[in-house]
Amino acid sequence: MLRFVRIIAATAASAVLAPATLPAQTGNARIKATVGDEGGQPVGQAIVVYHRVITGSRDANGRFQMTPGQPLVNAQGSTDAAGALATPQLPTGNYLLCVKAAGFLTSCNWSGWHRATISGGTDSNLGKIVLMRAAPVVIRFNDPQHLLAPNALGMVVGILDEANNFHAPEQSVTDAGGRTLQVPVPYGRTVRLWVQAPKYRLTSPDMSIADSSDIKTPFHATPGGSAQVFTFNIAGTR
Repeated sequence: MLRFVRIIAATAASAVLAPATLPAQTGNARIKATVGDEGGQPVGQAIVVYHRVITGSRDANGRFQMTPGQPLVNAQGSTDAAGALATPQLPTGNYLLCVKAAGFLTSCNWSGWHRATISGGTDSNLGKIVLMRAAPVVIRFNDPQHLLAPNALGMVVGILDEANNFHAPEQSVTDAGGRTLQVPVPYGRTVRLWVQAPKYRLTSPDMSIADSSDIKTPFHATPGGSAQVFTFNIAGTR
């Protein structure tokens, strides 16, 4: 079964991890870390999204009931030029963090969420968070008949990793001739492009793919190589 990877949206803050609005509490502390690349260089201006894990219990009908009165923290900020991360004072609890930066894989999509615990007023230091370089994968749909809906793709498009996790495109651009999507992938790992389009007839420019609605193509990105580009023509509907 496919497991879909999602990023939890966070409210924007400014500067270096600008504070969320929190009540004063005994035991507040900060989360600290240093963000760098695989070569040990700091990654400045990395976006850090973090939220406090809510607690609660299930009622007799199995519905989750949040514990009343607990602080809700859902915020984001950025690292400084040295890659340093220091949140504002946060209330006691368990936290999940996700780090993303241009040219790198979003950490929670490919490496998992970073976990921190604030307890007893002591700062939680995560040490070094290493971001992996990302290879851009471009997926182009030529749409000369303008069959794609303006605000919806109408198909499943993304990358399947070795564990069958699905990674959706992080960028989408529509122009007069069609739509271009981009998904970052790790270098040196075999992944698969997945396109499932039950509403459309897809062909490739060289006709190696003709009238297909379900495409799974394995590939791997090589360091120093050019960006991987997949192009499809939308030849009609079904």
